[in-house]
Amino acid sequence: MKKRKTKDTYICFICVNILFIFPLVYTGNTEVWGELSKEVILPCSFKPTEEEVIHWNIDENSKNVHSFYYGQEHLEDQDPNYRGRTSLFLSELSSGNASLKITDVKKSDENTYSCYVGTQTGNRKYVKLYIAAFEQQSIEYISDNSGKMYLNCTAKNIIPDKALDIVWYKNNIRLTSGSFFEIENITDTLECLMHHANLNRSWTGSWKMAKLNVTEGASVILGCEMCQAIQKQNFTVKWSWRKRSTETEIASMDLSKTLKIADTYTHRLEQNSGKYSFNIMHLTDSGEYLCTIIQTNGVHINMTSLTVSHITSPGKSVQ
Repeated sequence: MKKRKTKDTYICFICVNILFIFPLVYTGNTEVWGELSKEVILPCSFKPTEEEVIHWNIDENSKNVHSFYYGQEHLEDQDPNYRGRTSLFLSELSSGNASLKITDVKKSDENTYSCYVGTQTGNRKYVKLYIAAFEQQSIEYISDNSGKMYLNCTAKNIIPDKALDIVWYKNNIRLTSGSFFEIENITDTLECLMHHANLNRSWTGSWKMAKLNVTEGASVILGCEMCQAIQKQNFTVKWSWRKRSTETEIASMDLSKTLKIADTYTHRLEQNSGKYSFNIMHLTDSGEYLCTIIQTNGVHINMTSLTVSHITSPGKSVQ
């Protein structure tokens, strides 16, 4: 009897293992960079069958990020930090795509994730998510009391710290690196190119200047050069007048190309046949007129430095 009992127990033990243990395939880490506040996709693929069980977890503590089984998503045990921010590509599960999309990426999302897919063969993959940032890019024109002029090309919240490279071009010739650039010749076309190595994303700031001398009360055309490449993308335009540190908006154009003219300039602006240039009338004061074209991947500044001569008596004028 004892022999038979031992044999039965042994047979039962083998059955349990056959029923619940199946081959599990591990694959190496995939590295992905996600941009702060944007969305990122963690890749995971498998050989599709009729029934899939999918679990996305944070590897170090097994926190549940997203689950799918019995033909639907199950988020009851989802970590609260991911609530409302994750989704699978449900229409692509049948083709073996178990990738996870995370929206509104946070710095705390940086971690190692495991993607487990249970079909006829268990499949576990690891994805290492790194977080990067490249925000608030700008190009700024600066003039000091000595008459020197500079451009400053910057971005804020750069992650990782050394990921950003800034290069200056003058008339399409590469010159130097760094944020600041001194303007030596106002006829030059200047560009700064900022490139984030980890995100493989670039931003361009460009600057072009013209100088005009007119008499008081005259009118002048304020152009805003725009290449064909810019016109094919979404952009907004702002026209402004600046003297020393004070800047006043003249007009603006939104993404729908609706033009809005400031009240103080309503009777002084006349739009030319070209959408992005104006005839400004009744000039009274010297200053800098700027047309700023703003895009997601760049800002382009056309500046006209205007010197207005005031008539004081016949044959004489002052500036």
